[in-house]
Amino acid sequence: MVTTGRTGSDLLQSLLDSHPQVLTFNGILRFYVDFVPHSLCFACEPFDAKDVFDEFVGHFIHRFNSRYDYVERKDKLGEDR
Repeated sequence: MVTTGRTGSDLLQSLLDSHPQVLTFNGILRFYVDFVPHSLCFACEPFDAKDVFDEFVGHFIHRFNSRYDYVERKDKLGEDR
């Protein structure tokens, strides 16, 4: 799920964060500004949704695994990061 600002998404993220079968990441993600215009998959017609997902995860890997988030020093959070 991708949400816009001021929609309660931070609260929802906090509620879901502890569930072992839900993957969440925090922070601002401007999907239509930061990802779509630079996507190789969206540039091709027709595009494959699985490829878009793989490209999205690759582009934002630092959001899914904090060991790669050097900007906010989340890579220093502890053993299990």
